[in-house]
Formats: sequence, structure tokens, C-alpha cells
Amino acid sequence: MMMLLNNELGGDNSDFQPVVDKFSDLDAATYYSSTGTIQPAIQTGEVIIGAYYSNTAWALIDEGVPVAVAQPKEGLPAADQRLHIVKGTKNRELAEQFVNYALSEEALNCIAEEMYVGPPLLEPDLSEKAKARMPWGYEGSIDDLFMPDWNEVNEVRQPLTRLWNRKVVD
Repeated sequence: MMMLLNNELGGDNSDFQPVVDKFSDLDAATYYSSTGTIQPAIQTGEVIIGAYYSNTAWALIDEGVPVAVAQPKEGLPAADQRLHIVKGTKNRELAEQFVNYALSEEALNCIAEEMYVGPPLLEPDLSEKAKARMPWGYEGSIDDLFMPDWNEVNEVRQPLTRLWNRKVVD
């Protein structure tokens, strides 16, 4: 999110001063380092706007918390999920069966239906409710997501975090 906002403000990955300056100007109630710490602040109304996972926001909405999901025109940042089989596992056959099931249309559609995570399927079989809650919106597709270059993100993560903590949080 910081990289995208910084770019919109005229910065680049060698200079995050534009986004840091913008955040420094805000009268923020709180900053958080993990989603586990922000959820209670959302539920109590302490936080009224913030960056949060859309699928988790939908779960709060289902619990009656008065929040809404907004998707920027640039697209929500996307991430991949991976499954790994540990080398030398004694249960390789079972592990392979699990991975094969987890990558099946049935499992991917279930995750999308229950957790509102976009399935990597050309034609997912989803309810109207799940379609409306996909991270790309009802009429969108995976092409409407913003896929960061995670190698680039990881290169600037520590320097940006240090700058953030020094100039915004302190």
C-alpha cells in the first residue's frame, strides 16, 4: 500500500518522503503493525478508516460491525498463497493428496465462498453474495487486482519501516 500511495504522490522506491510526509500530516488515532491489533479498534469504532484485508472486513460486516469495503481504482494489492511439502516427509503420499485436493475447483470455490478469497479459476462457481465480495468486485476479475513485485517490496520493507517509525509513529 505504501509503495502504491508513494508512487501516486510522485515518489519512487528510492524516496518514500512523499508518502511519509502525507501520513505525518494526518491526525491518526492509531497505527498498527498487524491485523490482529486493528480488529478490536474497528469493532469499537476507535478506527474509522484504514487499510485492512477485504475478506476480513466482510467477516466483520457479517457480525454486524458497521464497516464497508472500498476498492481503489488501481486495484487491491494481491498476494499468492503457497503449499509446500517438506522434503523427506514420512507422509509424502498423504501430503500430495492434500495439495491436490487444496488445488481442486471444489476446494478453491469453497474458500472463495466461505472466506471471500479470490480463487485462481477461470470460471469460479460462486453464489451472488460471494461474487459481490471478491477482492475485484462483482463485475471484475483477477485482472483488476494490483500484483506488487514482492521482491521489490521486500527490498524496501526495512528502510521504509525505519523511516515510518522515525517520522510518523514517533
